[in-house]
Order: sequence, then structure tokens, then C-alpha cells
Amino acid sequence: MTPERHAHIKELFLAACRMPPKQRPDWLDGRCGDDADLRAEIERLLDQHTAELTIDPPDSQTPESGDSRQPAGSSTSNSALDSIRYHSGDVVANRYRIVSRLGAGGMGVVYRADDLVLGQTVALKFLAPEYAKNPMWLSRFRQEVRLARQITHPCICRVFDIGDVEDTCFISMEYVDGEDLSSLLTRIGRLPSNKAVDIARQICAGLAAAHACGVLHRDLKPPNIMLDGRGRIRITDFGIAALAGHIDRRDIRSGTPQYMAPEQLSGRDVTERSDIYSLGLVLYEVFTGKAAFGANRFRLHETDEDAIPASPSSIVSDVDPDIDRLIVACLQTDPDARPASALEVAAQLPGADLLAAALEAGQTPSPDLIAAAGATQHLNPAVSWGCAAAFAALLAGVCILGTRTYFAEIVGHVKPPAVLADIARKTIEKLGYKDEPADYTYQYTNDLRLSHIGSTHDSPDSARALAAPKGINIAFWYRQGTSPLVPKSASNLVFGNARVTQRDPPPDSAGMISVVLDPDGRLLSFDAFPQGDRASDTTLPALVQNAGVDVSRMTAGPPHVFPPTFADQRQAWSGDLDDRTDLPTRVEAAACQGRLVHLSVTTDANAAELPRNFQAQFRQRVIASAQYGTLLVLVPIGAFLARRHSRTGRGDRDGATKLAIFIVLIRMAAWLLGGRHVPDLLAELELTGFVLIGAVAESALVWVFYMALEPYVRRFWPQSLIAWSRLLTGGTRDPLVGRSILIGGLIGAFWALLFEIDYLAPSWFGLSSRESIRGPDVLAHLLGARGAVVAFFDAVRGAVYQGLLILLLVALLRAAIRRPLVATVVAVALLAPMFVPSGSHPGISGATIGIGCVGTAVWALTRFGLVAVIVSGVVVRLLVFFPFTIDFRVWYADLSIFALLFCVAVVGWGLANSLRGGPTPLHSRLD
Repeated sequence: MTPERHAHIKELFLAACRMPPKQRPDWLDGRCGDDADLRAEIERLLDQHTAELTIDPPDSQTPESGDSRQPAGSSTSNSALDSIRYHSGDVVANRYRIVSRLGAGGMGVVYRADDLVLGQTVALKFLAPEYAKNPMWLSRFRQEVRLARQITHPCICRVFDIGDVEDTCFISMEYVDGEDLSSLLTRIGRLPSNKAVDIARQICAGLAAAHACGVLHRDLKPPNIMLDGRGRIRITDFGIAALAGHIDRRDIRSGTPQYMAPEQLSGRDVTERSDIYSLGLVLYEVFTGKAAFGANRFRLHETDEDAIPASPSSIVSDVDPDIDRLIVACLQTDPDARPASALEVAAQLPGADLLAAALEAGQTPSPDLIAAAGATQHLNPAVSWGCAAAFAALLAGVCILGTRTYFAEIVGHVKPPAVLADIARKTIEKLGYKDEPADYTYQYTNDLRLSHIGSTHDSPDSARALAAPKGINIAFWYRQGTSPLVPKSASNLVFGNARVTQRDPPPDSAGMISVVLDPDGRLLSFDAFPQGDRASDTTLPALVQNAGVDVSRMTAGPPHVFPPTFADQRQAWSGDLDDRTDLPTRVEAAACQGRLVHLSVTTDANAAELPRNFQAQFRQRVIASAQYGTLLVLVPIGAFLARRHSRTGRGDRDGATKLAIFIVLIRMAAWLLGGRHVPDLLAELELTGFVLIGAVAESALVWVFYMALEPYVRRFWPQSLIAWSRLLTGGTRDPLVGRSILIGGLIGAFWALLFEIDYLAPSWFGLSSRESIRGPDVLAHLLGARGAVVAFFDAVRGAVYQGLLILLLVALLRAAIRRPLVATVVAVALLAPMFVPSGSHPGISGATIGIGCVGTAVWALTRFGLVAVIVSGVVVRLLVFFPFTIDFRVWYADLSIFALLFCVAVVGWGLANSLRGGPTPLHSRLD
């Protein structure tokens, strides 16, 4: 088909559309003559135009009209519109008093009126009587009300209600004191650049709000965009709007042809991207002052030679190149080549704030949208280097104070675990247990029942001893057996990484031996389950002497303790025992068939310390009970919300899955390095299976809570997730992620310094420190490089959970309390009681931990986002729970070096990436 014939067909088709159907055959006979192919093509096009198709030729548009459509095949019904006549002062439906007529269109008339009931000015849109009798048009009129009322947004014209009067229907809607965009462009031509960008951004926001409700406008054009006196726009006329995916194929071509997308005009499909095409045509006129395809031209389908108009820059030379590319992208004939959403269009406008546009549209921004936001949020190089210098200064302070607060140096010299394990084995051999152990394990412990361990006069520095938090009692336990030590407890297997503990497996099998030593290697307790015949006829006192406990100066007495296994000899002694303490000591012992099966060394200090130790244990159990109780309450709620968000597509499945996989990997890595492994293949597989079940169960909980709660954070506080979203998408070297890591390392060092001050401050003011509940956390880091790596994995998991918890609480408070400062203060007040009990003194910890640590955590979350808080949590755990010393001759100096080097590496990584090339262009992220 030649261009000339194509244009001729188009001209005849449009002329025929304006005629009553009865006049078309005679008219076509005269115009087509003997050209049967020409007539057949025109009749085919006319057949595709059913009664649902709306024709809105430019010469019939009324600028003042809010609706300029009429049914295909009908003439402009002036008589019908004239039948709708109201004068100023007339009262309609006993409620609305007419003020003036605003305009008329193809299907009705719009009046300004006063609502006498509510005392507000409204616009009344009357449907012409002949249309009101047509069920199809009456249905569309009601559909307009239903769909428009679903959308609540400042850039959408509000529709209030529908009513009937005499022989017609009317809609009451928001009155916009201004003019439509078509009238404005006709009057002044193209808009100034800054005003055009502002209007474009508002149109995108309104259209995005409609799409967020699943509503396709299908008739977006300048006459349907009103501007009020303040320059705020309203998108009007949802008469042919429809829900996406619910459009009948016969209704696809409804709309105004010169603003239809090619796929809509050809009757193939209509989607959000069809509205994006119409948006591109509107923006074309806004920025150039001219219609994309001329004033009187209609495009029939995408094969038209003029399907892609000239670029705006070819019409107006000073159009911004980014806007020029954006409009051209919107007008691509291929829907997949257009921007995917109105928000994506808004994001590429100059000065765009992607998250603000989404929130303004009343839409929950997607994770990809959040990752694409905040491109300009990067640190100045001078600030980056300043943060690194501040981190170095804080780290020096932590190192200096850490040698005075870490209790392993306060209580005196602590032997390495390998040395203590060797002492335990030699003690066992002295007591007549000669069998070679098939398996053994050991660990430091903080047993609050062993308060006599380590006397204060052993410490070389009384000031340092005074500063030590009470209740930290270092002991060392060693276990061995003639068969592999395999954990049995279900809670330990599933949630404890299947590690052998003092009580798991239960010490009740033949050949099992348990020894507890003090930091200097002196025996504190011994329990054995002997196997075989009688070993010797050695007396019980001699067996106790062989164990290294000198009871020669003590007074014998009746025993009070029952050993865990059968014994044929039991005896106790009390009095002064060597130089362990100035308090009286009690030794309980039991033997069976010439072998020592039980020995325990205690002092009267136990009775004095029991109330204090009980307080520490009680605080620890209350905190744990509160955490588990909260979890049990939240699990069903989280499951319900996660299911709903998953079904509606609001939840970030990809992010939740990546986080869950990360938890499984880090749990299994901790198991491989620090778990209990046995030479029995079946037992090893069983242990691995239990650990995997626990890891999957934990990751499933994480997945559920992330799916349940993350959408609310994206809805009310998406700025906190920008770096997090980029990190989940693999942006480990992104400048914004680097900034968050750098700031997180700095804040973590600051927290660590506050914890050191919290330990020392009571001694500065002459106050006594309360019992510490941190002992197990700190002592777990003393088992060498492998234990340090496992502790690092645990620190990462703990920091992720803690960061997500704080984020959730702050996000919910910010949603409930509209004033951010008040919400922040309330968040600190609620979070502080969760962390202050772990400090050394209520008043001092309230200031250092409650205000200092929790306060800066909430501030960092508000200012820098989730990644910064997680990194700070990892850093503070390394600096506080790892042993610190500047004496590199000490056996645990390598653990100090590990913690320091890792923290320096984290901050160095953040510094290097925060300096990488500045911000990432926004449009490249969206592409």
C-alpha cells in the first residue's frame, strides 16, 4: 500500500465515522466508485468500530469540557445537550444549587454548583438523556464513579457520588478552580521548562496512583488534565477507565484515537504501558506546545509511516536531552521498549526524587525502585577520610580501655585452653583412668555457681579488680569418653549447632569423665562413670590427694552431696584449702571400687554470693523469656501477614529468599567449623541433618517475618532500605553501600568505647558493678582461630536480627506517630530497657548504653539506613566480646589481632567504595 492510498483510506474512514450509519452506504458509493478494494478496506475499519468505540475528533473538542466523547456513529448531539439546561440559582436533587455552566462535551454537560448540605463547591457532570437510556453508557457512567473512588491522591480529581434527576444521571465531583491543560497550552503555547517538569511529575504521580489500584485510564489527554490556581493538576474523566486484565477485547479500542497507543488502536491489547504512551503524547505537548502528530491527524495502526513522531528537540531546540530521550522512549511502538511504569518516567525527570514520587502516588515502592533511589547520597571525599580518621581514634581508645576491662586480664593469668586440657588429662591419669579416650572436648565457661573461682588478691592490680563486673567467674571444663561424644538434646541439635556442652550428651555413660578447672589449672570438680573391675584399694583421702586437692589441714565431716553415680565411699572436709581464698572451703568426694567418681571444691562464698548470682541469672532468664515469648506471639501474626503479602505480590520474595539462604549458609558454615564432628559416618550425617533442619527452620522464620514486615518499612520509610536493597542485588561495591559500611564501622567503634566506659565508670565513682550476664558470650571467643571465625558468624547473624528488629520498631512508630522526632524518642525509650540490663550499673548503663548506644542506633538508622546499623552491630560485637590486649606475648593476642584487622578491613572496604566514582546515574539503574 502506497502512502498516498493509505492517507486516502484514512481520510474516507474518518469522514464516514462522523456520519450517521444510515448515510454511510450512499456516501461510500459516491466516494469509492468502482474501487471495490477501497470500499472493502473502509468497511472493514468501520466494522471494527462498535458502539463502544469513542471518537473524539479535534474539531469537536470543547476546551472547557471535562468530557468530550460521543458514541461512534452519532452526530454531535447538540439537541441532547441543550435539553440539559440549568440556570444560576436552580436547585438540583434538593441539594445542589447551580452556580454556572463550565462546559459541554460529547456525552454531557458540566456545571459548577454549591452543595447545600456540606457547604462546599462541587462540579456536577450530567449525562445526556439519550445516553442515560443506553444501558452501556449508563454502566460506563457508574463505572467512572466506582473506579475513580478507588483512587485517593492529590493529583486525581475526587469523585463523590452519583445521582438521578428527571431523565438523566449526574456525578458530583471535586471542583477545580482553573482550566484544563489543553486550554492552557492553546492560550500560552509550551510551558516554561521548570513548570513543565513540575506538571509532568504531578501527572506521573497521579497516573502511578491509578495504576497502583489496578486502574487503567485509557483516555489520558490534555483536556482531561485540570490545573487549579496553585498549579496543581487533577487527572479527570475515568469514564472509560477499566481494571487491568478485565477489559473485553471488543472494548480495547475505546478512547480518543489521537492519544491511543498503537496496540490499543489496532485492537490488540491495552496495558499500563498503553497509558505510558498516552502520557508521552501529553508530555510532548507540554514541552513543545504542539501535538505530536499534528492538529488534525489520526494514526490508524503501528505500521503508519508517522507512527513515531519527530523528537521534541527537533521542534524546540532547548528541550533537555534527558527529557527528549524520555518522551521518545514513551512513544515507542513496541510496548516493551517503553518505561515500565509512570514512576519510572518520573524517576528520569530532572531533579527526580524517586521515593518521594512513589510516596506521593500513595504507592509502596518496589525493592528495585528503592535500589534505584538515592543515587546522589554519597559522602564527600573529605568527609570519608574524616570518618576513617575518627574510627582510628575510637579504635585506639577501645584498645587502651579494653586491656583494663577485659576480665581475663583482670582476674589474673588465664592459661591457654590446650594447656588446661593437658592438665585435665594428666589429672584423670593420676586418678587411675588409663583408657585412651576415643573423643574429648573442652570450653571455657562462666558458671555463676562457682563464685569462689579466682580471688581478688591474685590480681596484680586492685583497681582493675574493682572494675571487674561481678558474677564473671572463669572456669574451664573438659570432657572425654571411650566412645564419640555425640549431642543428644533436641534443642542443642536444632538450635545450638550440635555442639558438645557440659550436660550434652548427658554424663551418664560408662567411660565418660568431666573435669572443671580454675584459670590456673587447679581442680574444682571431677565426675566419672568408671568401667571395668576394681582399680585399687586406695583410700578416698589418698585419691583426693592424687587429684591435687590437699585436705591434710582440713577437718573431716559427714558428706552432704550425692554423687551422680553409685559410690561405695563418701567423705567431706572443711577448713582452709591452700591459698585459693581466705574463706572456709568445703571438699566433697566419693569413690567406687577404688576410683574417684566425684569431687567438688566450694567455699562459703557461695552462700554470700547466691542472692547476687540469682539476680544475674534471673535477669538473663527474664530477657530470654521475653524474647521467646515475643517470638511465640509474633509467629502466627507474621505468618498471616506473610501469606497475605505473598498472595498480593507486595512482599519482597526475592529479598526474603536471599536473606533466608544467607542464614542457612552462615549457620552451616558455623557448624562445619565449630560443630561437633564424629568419625562415624551415620552419626555425622544424622548430626548434619539436625543442624540443617535447624538452619532451615531459622531461615524460614526469617523469611516469614521479612515478608510480613518489610513491605510496611518500604511503605512508610523506604529511605532506610536504599543501601540494603542495593546490597541484596549484589551491589557490594556501590558507593552508597560503601558509605553505609564506613559509617557503620565508625558507629560500632563508638559503641565499643561506650561499653568499655560502662565497665570502668562504676569504679570511677566508687560504685559497685552488678553481675555480668555476658560471660558465655565473651568466653566462647577464647578457643583459637576456628572458634573466632564461628563467633564472627554468630556476630553477623545477631547483628542482622538486631538491625531488622530496630528497623521494624522505628518504622511502625514512624507510621503511627507522624512527627519523626517524637517517634525517634519513643523508639529509644522502648529499645533501651532491652539492652541496659546487660550493663554494669543501672544509672551509668542508662546513659552509656541506653542513650549513647541505642540513641545513636536509632539515629544511624534514620540517617544512614539498615546496612549501617548491621555493620555497627558486627563491629561492636567483635570489639567487645573478643579478648583485647596490647601485649602480643599473651596467648590470645592473635584473637585480638583478628578482631582488630577485621574491623579495619570493613572500614577500609567502606572507605574505598565510598570514594568510587561518585553517584550512580539513576537512569542506568532503572535500565
